Formats: sequence, C-alpha cells, structure tokens
Amino acid sequence: MEQRLSYSFVICTYNRAHLIGLCFDSFTRLKIPDSVSVELLVIDNNSQDHTKSVYESYVDRLNFDFKYFVETEQGLSNARNLGIKKATGDYIIFIDDDALLTSNYLVNLQNLLINKNILVGGGKVIPYFIDEIPVWYNKTTRKLISEIDYGEKIKPLKNKYPFGANMWFHRKVFEKVGVFNPELGRKGNNLMAGEELDLFNRIAKENLQIYYTPDSSVYHIIPKKRTEYEFINKFCIGAGVSRRMIISNKKGMSKILALLFFYIKVYGGIFYSKWLSIRGKQSVSEVISIMSSGLRNGYYKKIGN
Repeated sequence: MEQRLSYSFVICTYNRAHLIGLCFDSFTRLKIPDSVSVELLVIDNNSQDHTKSVYESYVDRLNFDFKYFVETEQGLSNARNLGIKKATGDYIIFIDDDALLTSNYLVNLQNLLINKNILVGGGKVIPYFIDEIPVWYNKTTRKLISEIDYGEKIKPLKNKYPFGANMWFHRKVFEKVGVFNPELGRKGNNLMAGEELDLFNRIAKENLQIYYTPDSSVYHIIPKKRTEYEFINKFCIGAGVSRRMIISNKKGMSKILALLFFYIKVYGGIFYSKWLSIRGKQSVSEVISIMSSGLRNGYYKKIGN
C-alpha cells in the first residue's frame, strides 16, 4: 500500500502584492497525487499593501486548503516559525513569494519520499529575469540571485545547502534542532540573512543528511532592481552582519575555523576580482568586488547603523 503523506506549503510575504499573485497562480497548475493531502499557508508579515485582497481573489481557485495568517512580529524568521506552528503536514515546504512552482513539483517529490526516508532537502531554483540577463551573471555570481543548480541528479549535499526560495523539511526536523533564529533573517526592508545557514548548520550537526532534489524546482522572479550594484551591495552587507552574528555564537576551534573561512572567502574574492579585471572581465570583476567588500563591511558594521 502506498504511503500517504501530507504536505504544507508555506509562503511568507511582506509588501509583495505585485508579485505574490503570480506565485499563487502557479499553484493553480500544481498536479496533486491521489495519495497525498495538501495545504497552502500564507504568512503575512505586516504587509501595508493589498496582499490580503490578492489572497482572497485566489481562495476559490485552488482545490486544496488555502489559509492566511498574520505574523505581527516583524521578521522573516518569525513568519517562517509561525508557518511551522500552523502547518499540519508531515512535510513543510517553504516557497518564496516571488517564486513560481513547476506543475510536477509535488508529483516528483512524492515519488522520491515514498521510496526513501529523506527528512531535509531542497530543489533547483531557476532565475526568471524580468529584464535582460545582467552582463555579470555566471556560475560564480549566480548565488546573488539565489540560483541553485547542482545538476540533474538527486544527491546528498556536502558543504552545500538549499536556498530559502525552495526548501523542505519533515516536521520532526524542527522538533530535533529547533526552528529559525528570529535574530537572523530579513526584517521589513532590511537585507539581513543567515537564518537558513544557521538552521542547516544545526541540522548537519545532528548528522541529518540534506538532499538536493532537482525535479522539484521553482522559477525565481528576478526584477531589474535586484541585478543592480546598489542592491547587491546592500544584500552583501546584510549577509556580512548576519555572518558575524552566526560566528559570534560559535566557540573554540569551531569559531576559529568559521572566522578563517570567512576571511578566506572575503579576501579571496577581492584578489579574484583583481585577477578578473586584469583579464578584461570588468563587469564580473566589479560585482565580485562589491560582494567581497559588502561582506567585509557588513561584518564590521555596528549594529543599528
């Protein structure tokens, strides 16, 4: 007899009414296996736009439970944690509010999970550029747009993690390692990060294997603003601040190694940028320089500034 699993999709949002309808629309095309139950939870993190009315316009268009909650405590981690609390599924799947689900997402994930005891994973995140592809875009810089592509085969990840635009967990994972750290992650319009890395580090510490599942993929909407240097700089500064907070919570040799790795990443990036400039790859060089400098400046930035 086929194992019956249940899934809770969670979308956390803040002032994205202009995009979240596209995300909801992708769920209208989601193919659902007969053997599963599905719900979609929207966690509104104090949006000031018409997000709720967009949700209401889709309530009758989905053939599964579609729920709306408000998290009044600002912060993506807080919103995700409310999603975990409200979810009823065996597996909790986080999809960004600017991501488009592929129609076979759940069919492919179900086919995997009924045959393997996998508790944590994430799928491919494919960029969907609203405007032209930026000239600096390549395999080194694609992390700036949260692209994930580790190939076409299902495999365990080592020293790599899924991205928040497309990641899933069995609920027992949160019972074992805890939920997202509310001190990390975006809050309102700031670009803090680190809550996903912090969670995956705790998962890895418990020797829980994290898998890459490319057949359960999403398209990630990339507006022109996100490819501009000003945004990239702010994004990397936020990542630097978050990395300092994560490193500061480590102890002993673990802290030393984390700090060493961070410095190698930052200053290695600066030297790599100069090497690219010498080779005439100016646009890529500039972006990598911004990435490295932003991380460094964020790490040394005073909290509150």
